[in-house]
Amino acid sequence: MRTTITDVAHHAGVSIKTVSRVLNEEPNVTQKTRERVKASAKELRYQPNLSARSLAGSKSYLLALVYDNPSVEYIAQLQLGASAACRERGYHLVVEPVSTQGGDLTADMELLLERLPVDGVILTSPICDSRRVLSVLDAAGTPMVKVSPRMHYAKDVPGANAPSLRLDDVAAAHDMTSYLLSLGHRDIGFIRGASNHGSAPLREQGYRAAL
Repeated sequence: MRTTITDVAHHAGVSIKTVSRVLNEEPNVTQKTRERVKASAKELRYQPNLSARSLAGSKSYLLALVYDNPSVEYIAQLQLGASAACRERGYHLVVEPVSTQGGDLTADMELLLERLPVDGVILTSPICDSRRVLSVLDAAGTPMVKVSPRMHYAKDVPGANAPSLRLDDVAAAHDMTSYLLSLGHRDIGFIRGASNHGSAPLREQGYRAAL
Protein backbone atom coordinates (compact mmCIF):
# COMPACT_ATOMS: atom_id res chain seq x y z
CA MET A 1 0.00 0.00 0.00
CA ARG A 2 1.25 3.49 -0.84
CA THR A 3 2.05 5.58 2.23
CA THR A 4 -0.25 8.58 2.48
CA ILE A 5 0.04 11.96 4.16
CA THR A 6 -2.47 10.67 6.74
CA ASP A 7 -0.08 7.83 7.64
CA VAL A 8 2.73 10.34 8.16
CA ALA A 9 0.48 12.52 10.35
CA HIS A 10 -0.52 9.58 12.57
CA HIS A 11 3.07 8.37 12.84
CA ALA A 12 4.37 11.85 13.79
CA GLY A 13 1.42 12.61 16.08
CA VAL A 14 0.45 15.80 14.28
CA SER A 15 -2.35 17.01 12.04
CA ILE A 16 -2.49 16.46 8.30
CA LYS A 17 -2.26 20.23 7.82
CA THR A 18 0.98 20.32 9.79
CA VAL A 19 2.47 17.58 7.61
CA SER A 20 1.40 19.51 4.53
CA ARG A 21 3.08 22.65 5.82
CA VAL A 22 6.32 20.81 6.51
CA LEU A 23 6.40 19.04 3.15
CA ASN A 24 5.71 22.31 1.34
CA GLU A 25 8.36 24.17 3.37
CA GLU A 26 5.76 26.59 4.74
CA PRO A 27 6.31 28.69 7.90
CA ASN A 28 4.48 28.53 11.26
CA VAL A 29 5.90 25.12 12.22
CA THR A 30 8.42 24.70 15.04
CA GLN A 31 11.79 23.22 14.16
CA LYS A 32 11.20 20.27 16.49
CA THR A 33 7.88 19.41 14.83
CA ARG A 34 9.40 19.88 11.38
CA GLU A 35 12.18 17.42 12.17
CA ARG A 36 9.71 14.89 13.60
CA VAL A 37 7.50 15.03 10.51
CA LYS A 38 10.45 14.67 8.15
CA ALA A 39 11.76 11.73 10.17
CA SER A 40 8.36 10.02 9.97
CA ALA A 41 8.11 10.65 6.23
CA LYS A 42 11.56 9.17 5.73
CA GLU A 43 10.86 6.14 7.94
CA LEU A 44 7.58 5.43 6.14
CA ARG A 45 9.20 6.13 2.76
CA TYR A 46 6.52 8.63 1.93
CA GLN A 47 6.58 9.93 -1.65
CA PRO A 48 4.25 12.83 -2.49
CA ASN A 49 1.94 12.41 -5.46
CA LEU A 50 3.10 15.13 -7.87
CA SER A 51 -0.14 15.11 -9.86
CA ALA A 52 -2.27 15.60 -6.76
CA ARG A 53 -0.01 18.34 -5.43
CA SER A 54 -0.11 20.15 -8.77
CA LEU A 55 -3.89 20.09 -8.83
CA ALA A 56 -4.07 21.35 -5.26
CA GLY A 57 -1.97 24.43 -5.93
CA SER A 58 -0.24 26.55 -8.52
CA LYS A 59 3.04 24.63 -8.44
CA SER A 60 4.03 21.74 -10.70
CA TYR A 61 6.85 20.57 -8.37
CA LEU A 62 9.04 20.10 -11.42
CA LEU A 63 12.44 21.64 -12.08
CA ALA A 64 14.24 21.40 -15.42
CA LEU A 65 17.96 20.98 -15.98
CA VAL A 66 18.61 22.32 -19.49
CA TYR A 67 21.96 21.68 -21.14
CA ASP A 68 23.94 21.68 -24.37
CA ASN A 69 27.18 19.97 -23.44
CA PRO A 70 28.75 16.89 -25.08
CA SER A 71 30.33 15.71 -21.82
CA VAL A 72 28.20 12.92 -20.38
CA GLU A 73 30.16 12.94 -17.11
CA TYR A 74 29.60 16.67 -16.61
CA ILE A 75 25.84 16.42 -17.02
CA ALA A 76 25.67 13.24 -14.95
CA GLN A 77 27.30 14.96 -11.97
CA LEU A 78 25.00 17.98 -12.23
CA GLN A 79 21.99 15.69 -12.48
CA LEU A 80 23.00 13.76 -9.35
CA GLY A 81 23.32 16.93 -7.29
CA ALA A 82 20.14 18.52 -8.61
CA SER A 83 18.15 15.31 -8.16
CA ALA A 84 19.28 14.97 -4.55
CA ALA A 85 18.21 18.55 -3.77
CA CYS A 86 14.84 17.98 -5.47
CA ARG A 87 14.16 14.83 -3.46
CA GLU A 88 14.88 16.66 -0.21
CA ARG A 89 12.21 19.22 -1.05
CA GLY A 90 9.56 17.05 -2.68
CA TYR A 91 10.35 18.08 -6.24
CA HIS A 92 11.14 16.09 -9.37
CA LEU A 93 13.92 16.86 -11.85
CA VAL A 94 13.52 16.63 -15.62
CA VAL A 95 16.63 16.74 -17.80
CA GLU A 96 16.28 18.37 -21.21
CA PRO A 97 18.98 18.64 -23.89
CA VAL A 98 18.71 21.74 -26.06
CA SER A 99 21.05 22.41 -28.99
CA THR A 100 22.49 25.85 -29.69
CA GLN A 101 23.67 24.62 -33.10
CA GLY A 102 20.96 24.90 -35.76
CA GLY A 103 17.22 24.71 -35.25
CA ASP A 104 15.04 27.30 -33.57
CA LEU A 105 16.26 27.63 -30.01
CA THR A 106 13.47 30.04 -29.08
CA ALA A 107 10.79 27.64 -30.32
CA ASP A 108 12.46 24.73 -28.52
CA MET A 109 12.36 26.56 -25.19
CA GLU A 110 8.78 27.75 -25.68
CA LEU A 111 7.72 24.17 -26.47
CA LEU A 112 9.55 22.90 -23.38
CA LEU A 113 7.72 25.34 -21.11
CA GLU A 114 4.40 24.53 -22.78
CA ARG A 115 4.76 20.78 -22.30
CA LEU A 116 6.41 20.98 -18.89
CA PRO A 117 5.06 23.83 -16.73
CA VAL A 118 8.16 23.78 -14.54
CA ASP A 119 8.58 25.89 -11.41
CA GLY A 120 12.18 26.74 -12.28
CA VAL A 121 15.04 26.04 -14.68
CA ILE A 122 18.74 25.29 -14.17
CA LEU A 123 20.73 26.53 -17.17
CA THR A 124 24.24 25.26 -17.90
CA SER A 125 26.79 26.92 -20.17
CA PRO A 126 26.46 27.91 -23.01
CA ILE A 127 22.64 27.80 -22.73
CA CYS A 128 22.79 30.19 -19.76
CA ASP A 129 24.34 32.86 -22.01
CA SER A 130 21.80 32.56 -24.82
CA ARG A 131 19.84 35.79 -25.14
CA ARG A 132 17.03 33.86 -26.86
CA VAL A 133 16.68 31.35 -24.02
CA LEU A 134 16.85 34.05 -21.36
CA SER A 135 14.21 36.09 -23.21
CA VAL A 136 11.77 33.16 -23.30
CA LEU A 137 12.20 32.41 -19.60
CA ASP A 138 11.99 36.08 -18.65
CA ALA A 139 8.78 36.55 -20.67
CA ALA A 140 7.25 33.47 -19.04
CA GLY A 141 8.26 34.63 -15.57
CA THR A 142 10.09 31.34 -14.97
CA PRO A 143 12.76 31.48 -12.22
CA MET A 144 16.22 30.42 -13.37
CA VAL A 145 19.67 29.70 -12.01
CA LYS A 146 22.71 29.90 -14.31
CA VAL A 147 25.73 27.60 -14.03
CA SER A 148 29.08 29.13 -15.09
CA PRO A 149 27.71 32.08 -17.07
CA ARG A 150 29.82 34.85 -18.54
CA MET A 151 31.16 37.28 -15.98
CA HIS A 152 29.42 40.40 -17.25
CA TYR A 153 26.08 41.14 -18.91
CA ALA A 154 24.66 44.28 -20.43
CA LYS A 155 21.83 45.67 -18.32
CA ASP A 156 19.32 45.13 -21.12
CA VAL A 157 19.96 41.37 -21.33
CA PRO A 158 16.97 39.40 -19.95
CA GLY A 159 17.86 37.41 -16.86
CA ALA A 160 21.00 39.48 -16.27
CA ASN A 161 20.25 39.60 -12.55
CA ALA A 162 19.21 35.96 -12.19
CA PRO A 163 21.18 34.05 -9.54
CA SER A 164 24.20 32.16 -10.79
CA LEU A 165 27.02 30.00 -9.51
CA ARG A 166 30.56 29.59 -10.76
CA LEU A 167 33.96 28.57 -9.52
CA ASP A 168 37.03 30.77 -9.86
CA ASP A 169 38.09 29.53 -13.30
CA VAL A 170 41.13 31.81 -13.42
CA ALA A 171 42.48 30.50 -10.10
CA ALA A 172 41.65 26.87 -10.95
CA ALA A 173 43.55 26.98 -14.26
CA HIS A 174 46.40 28.83 -12.58
CA ASP A 175 46.68 26.14 -9.88
CA MET A 176 46.64 23.28 -12.40
CA THR A 177 49.30 24.90 -14.57
CA SER A 178 51.43 25.74 -11.54
CA TYR A 179 51.27 22.12 -10.43
CA LEU A 180 52.65 20.93 -13.78
CA LEU A 181 55.36 23.60 -13.60
CA SER A 182 56.30 22.39 -10.10
CA LEU A 183 56.95 18.93 -11.59
CA GLY A 184 59.50 20.44 -13.97
CA HIS A 185 57.35 20.58 -17.10
CA ARG A 186 57.82 23.60 -19.34
CA ASP A 187 56.08 22.81 -22.66
CA ILE A 188 52.48 22.81 -21.44
CA GLY A 189 49.60 22.81 -23.88
CA PHE A 190 46.14 24.21 -23.26
CA ILE A 191 42.88 23.05 -24.87
CA ARG A 192 40.81 26.21 -24.74
CA GLY A 193 37.34 24.75 -25.23
CA ALA A 194 34.32 26.14 -27.07
CA SER A 195 34.34 29.91 -27.48
CA ASN A 196 30.67 30.16 -26.47
CA HIS A 197 31.42 28.78 -22.99
CA GLY A 198 31.92 31.65 -20.56
CA SER A 199 34.59 29.79 -18.57
CA ALA A 200 36.89 29.12 -21.57
CA PRO A 201 38.63 32.52 -21.76
CA LEU A 202 38.89 32.71 -17.96
CA ARG A 203 40.70 29.39 -17.79
CA GLU A 204 43.08 30.47 -20.53
CA GLN A 205 43.77 33.63 -18.55
CA GLY A 206 44.79 31.58 -15.49
CA TYR A 207 46.95 29.27 -17.62
CA ARG A 208 48.80 32.18 -19.22
CA ALA A 209 49.28 33.94 -15.87
CA ALA A 210 50.93 30.84 -14.38
CA LEU A 211 53.31 30.53 -17.33
